[in-house]
Amino acid sequence: MARIIERDLTPSPDSRAVSLHARTLEIFKLTDPQLYERFKTESWISPSMQFYYGSKLTAEIRPRKAKDSEFGIPWMLEQNSTVKILTEEYEKLGLGRVERGWELVDTRVVEQEQEQEQEHAADVTIKEEAKTTWVETTIRRAIVGTNKRKGESIVLGTVDMADEDEDKQYEIKVVRSEYLIASDGGRSTVRHRLNIPFPGRTRDYNLILFDGHVETDLSTTNVS
Repeated sequence: MARIIERDLTPSPDSRAVSLHARTLEIFKLTDPQLYERFKTESWISPSMQFYYGSKLTAEIRPRKAKDSEFGIPWMLEQNSTVKILTEEYEKLGLGRVERGWELVDTRVVEQEQEQEQEHAADVTIKEEAKTTWVETTIRRAIVGTNKRKGESIVLGTVDMADEDEDKQYEIKVVRSEYLIASDGGRSTVRHRLNIPFPGRTRDYNLILFDGHVETDLSTTNVS
């Protein structure tokens, strides 16, 4: 049985993503037509993105239709709506509920060699060594309040999840599983704990990346 934990006590009212990726829609259509139809009903196709300065339209971006997918134009849907749909559909399967308020503190891969007895012909028993592998994960939740700590970024959180506020008490559990799927973003705690490399570097400035045609009367002096 799958176990899903989520650090926040409630779904965020904010949306850091506003559209559904074409590859995601392709997977939904192939594997779960009912889920696909629900997303199709609750999302919408936007012909363009418009940017205003006060009441003045300053720029308009029209998405360029992808040629390698039937979902060439993005389906627009706020992230909090996507979370709501996926949570409801998961719980309908009867596999459990999303356990909110829990955060991952540490994780490691454990390997253990065990002897196994196997019977062969002529009543001969041979002992063979077998290796068992599992993932051991430590999770916790604040007994009172939330897991967010003083001075923590609301958007990105912190990489070092082991730090604790002195005035907080936590319930701690150690969970063993065959697999661990981490959906904890670019600053993944799981990746740091398992020392999985993430080659590249962080840009020291902000940028917007898009693929489309722009119509604007703004100066292009600082646009590249």
